Amino acid sequence: MAHAEPEPPLEPPPWTLTGRGIVLLLRMPPAWVRRHAGLPEHLQRHYNGGPGLAMLVAYDDSPVGPYRELLFSPGTCFRERRHVITRILVDSPASTRSGRANWGIPKETVPIAWSAADCRGVERVRIGDGLLEAALRVSERPALPVSTALWPLRLYHELEGRAYRVEAHARGRLRRAPVAIERLDPTRFPDIRQAPRIAAIAAAPFRLTFPAAAIEPLG
Repeated sequence: MAHAEPEPPLEPPPWTLTGRGIVLLLRMPPAWVRRHAGLPEHLQRHYNGGPGLAMLVAYDDSPVGPYRELLFSPGTCFRERRHVITRILVDSPASTRSGRANWGIPKETVPIAWSAADCRGVERVRIGDGLLEAALRVSERPALPVSTALWPLRLYHELEGRAYRVEAHARGRLRRAPVAIERLDPTRFPDIRQAPRIAAIAAAPFRLTFPAAAIEPLG
């Protein structure tokens, strides 16, 4: 008789993560957000608009070890402009369990393959079984240092009857990073190909800190 895999242990906050990632800044048409972004109807009343974010991230170090991630946020909600992540996929069950418990982030676990750069500097990312395939190339030009010291990354999530608010902090170096999305299944991830792209940026390398969230019951 097969035994179920034990759940990974919870890793409490704060978390500090390092790695590299690709950020797509997207213009969010309101009608598209209502139909395709996965934002709950009661949060749409508090929606401020874009820019939306799609991110591909390779964490080299975290409290649960290295892992890869794809996420989408259609923009911000509330007066304090908090980003709401409506879809996030990681290849680490430990990251999924702790991310949901610590910050209400709606993570799901799927396989993610991220190849090293080929002779032309092109890297390829494959997520799930045909969920998304992309090719990217990080510019070799000098990088611009950035920090969220003055403008923390404010997040809001609702999960299993609780509301989570957290202010994350990041610093890193930004470069241009052309990205081509070669395949995407719109039944399993918002079709970001339909959203006009403002910019594609690589944060390489970066350091991200997640403190404990403020948690309160909904209703």
